[in-house]
Amino acid sequence: MLVIDRDNMDGKWIQFEDDEDIQFLIKPLRISLMALRPDSTVSEMSLKIAQSCLMDWKGIKDVNGDDVKFTPENKMFILDSSLRITQFIYEKAIVVNNEMLNFKKKET
Repeated sequence: MLVIDRDNMDGKWIQFEDDEDIQFLIKPLRISLMALRPDSTVSEMSLKIAQSCLMDWKGIKDVNGDDVKFTPENKMFILDSSLRITQFIYEKAIVVNNEMLNFKKKET
């Protein structure tokens, strides 16, 4: 039996590693995102998925301590600049997807 939790379809706030000040809003991974070129590298695939699944953030600051606004340009800059963040978003998008779709044994 498949149980769908629609509460996670719009995304879920997830704390970044051990930093309780940084959170990312991550929506579930969509299988259609996996339709990349056959010669795509793992890095290219992770970046594309992270771009599609990262919806917002909290706690990212600039050098002056001001909040960095979530914009398409800032999202690309951060994902292009940090493999660690890109990989985190990619991995958590899979987790959020698995939480949304739960296969359970049918109760008899």
